[in-house]
Formats: sequence, C-alpha cells, structure tokens
Amino acid sequence: MGRRRAPWFALGGLFVIWATGWAMVAEAWSAIPADYRPSSVEIVASPGLVLFGVVGTLVLARLGGNPIGWILFGIGAAECVGAAALGYGMQALFARPAWPGEAAALWLVSTGWAPVVLVATLLLVLLFPDGRLPSRAFRPWAFLAIGIGVVATLGTMFASGPNYDVP
Repeated sequence: MGRRRAPWFALGGLFVIWATGWAMVAEAWSAIPADYRPSSVEIVASPGLVLFGVVGTLVLARLGGNPIGWILFGIGAAECVGAAALGYGMQALFARPAWPGEAAALWLVSTGWAPVVLVATLLLVLLFPDGRLPSRAFRPWAFLAIGIGVVATLGTMFASGPNYDVP
C-alpha cells in the first residue's frame, strides 16, 4: 500500500465506524427518552466534522506527513469515535441494557470534545498554512494550546455530575 493510498483506507475505516455509530443511535431512537436524544445540532454537525477528516486525508495523500493534514484527520477521527461511542452508549443504556460499558462510552462522548475543539483549533491557527510555527516565538503559544486542552479534558473527565446528561 502506497503512501498516497493509506490515508484513504484509514478514512474508509473511520467512516464505517461513524456510520455504524449513528445507525445504532437511529435503531435505538424509539427507546431513547426525548430528553436524552442527541440534539439536532449534534446530528447536523457530525457529518461536517467528518468532512474535516476528508480534507485531512486529501492533505496527507498529497503532502505526506504535513501536520495540518494530521490535525484535520484527527478532528474527523475524533468525531467518528465519538459517534460510535454515542451509538453504543445509547444502545446499551436504553435499547439493550444487557450490554456492558454504557457509562464508559457516554463518558468518552462527554469528554471527547475538549481536545478536538480546543487543541486542534488553536494548533490549526498556529500552524497554518505550511504546518510550521511562524517563528520560535510562537512555541509558548503552541504549548499553551496543548496545556489548555489537557486541563479542559481532565476537567470534563473528572467533573462531578452526570455525563452526557443521562440518568
């Protein structure tokens, strides 16, 4: 498998994971109480976030190890994993209560946004257009972006209260 084809195979696998997750949500829809169903914003935004992975795949297939491609691919991958975790969690919690791990799946869904939204967005701004920082003076900003993402992720992981607002 060549360097140009590998990202496309990875994207195909992620797309299957994403589609399976949303198919699981759709299949469990009637069993999910109305207050706990994914919002219309989540449903509409999900394919848009997967498109970041498509653009990242295009960059990686064309430019190899470009950091911009990896960041964009990571955004799409995080959405695919999040959709699969949401689908599994909803199935396990409402449609098939015998399935184990619903709390872990929904915990992943409720904490997965922080690194994607914060770190990826900040790093994209810092690294655009060629995948390098404009100068060494921007290194502290890059470390700050990563630190903010780590703190936000840990904060959401260990916050008290329900995850994903499920009972």
